[in-house]
Amino acid sequence: MSLDYWNDLTEDQRSSACISKRLTQAFIEKHWKDLTEVQCDYVCKYQKLTQTFISKHWKELTNLQRNNVYHYQNLSSSFKEQLTSGNILKVQEFIPVKTMRYLDMDFEDF
Repeated sequence: MSLDYWNDLTEDQRSSACISKRLTQAFIEKHWKDLTEVQCDYVCKYQKLTQTFISKHWKELTNLQRNNVYHYQNLSSSFKEQLTSGNILKVQEFIPVKTMRYLDMDFEDF
């Protein structure tokens, strides 16, 4: 959901939107720094976040926000392990599978 009128909302309305509206990843990224701590708590619990976003912001999240991400984001076991161990890999930009296979090929074999 794109909230063009976000700046016109009260704090309570913004908090409600963080809970009950389906916010896009682009919207969350754009407004993340402007959200209150409570609104960030809600986003971590109620919105679907990408691994890229989680990896980028993990170190700045509060313990409650990390707990919400860990329990509510349906993360893979390996990604959860990376988060808890502190060994967060830099997530690559999306590369299509065919391109990845092509990049991984060893041209010496041809």
